[in-house]
Amino acid sequence: MKKSSTILLSLLIGSINFSIVNAQVISGSAPGAGVPSENDPYANFFQKWTPMMQKLFQEVKNNQDYIEYNIGPDVGSAYVTDSFIPGKVYYDDEHLGDVYYRYNAYNNEIELKKTNLPEEKEIALIKDEKITLKAKDVQLKFSNFYTSKNSYESGYLNLIYTGNNYTVYERIYITYSEGKPAQNSMVNPIPSKFTNYVNYFIQTDSEDRIKEIPTKKNKFISMFDESNSFQIEEYIKNENLNLKNKIDIIKIINKIEFYNS
Repeated sequence: MKKSSTILLSLLIGSINFSIVNAQVISGSAPGAGVPSENDPYANFFQKWTPMMQKLFQEVKNNQDYIEYNIGPDVGSAYVTDSFIPGKVYYDDEHLGDVYYRYNAYNNEIELKKTNLPEEKEIALIKDEKITLKAKDVQLKFSNFYTSKNSYESGYLNLIYTGNNYTVYERIYITYSEGKPAQNSMVNPIPSKFTNYVNYFIQTDSEDRIKEIPTKKNKFISMFDESNSFQIEEYIKNENLNLKNKIDIIKIINKIEFYNS
């Protein structure tokens, strides 16, 4: 087996009988960021809780009794899908193994298990641009990209379109707002909440830079050859396409590919 495969097989699950060579496994907590696990590289990275998540319950004194108000993350989820689903891990084009996974879009981590048994501990997939997690309608890869504010960031992007000149990605990320206890007996506590967001990115074959697709039509059109500006604008207008919609974006990019052919 190639040296790269031997190294990266350790990214799967600790119970898989592969050689562990120079693997880096992240240990952390949800929804807090992962932290290195020095003693047990296969420790469940949910075993350590952030101060935020330790505030799931707030005790309020009322007539000498304590009333427990649940202000935990009971709205939404840190995960794109809460359950583990089948997937495959690749290093470049080389298949390293079959796994069960779920994507923690708050923590920006992919959790892996060898089986779907509840007693098996999950670990985090190492963040490497050469590693791809593939499943049905999913190709997740850790990437560097530029946002609409031109800030340089890193995270998991899902490949949704590949053409002759352009590649389009989807990014799902989740934010967390902490709950608040009730201020008095007349109002309810505010629960903690996870909120999902989606934005899209594009990469041309002529450059490595991955850039966020603007949601404003004029800014979007300016990303492409000026000779096609009128055609792109008319196509978006006539088809009533939305730059926040995945299917519409793919239609537009596919049409631009046609203009460039």
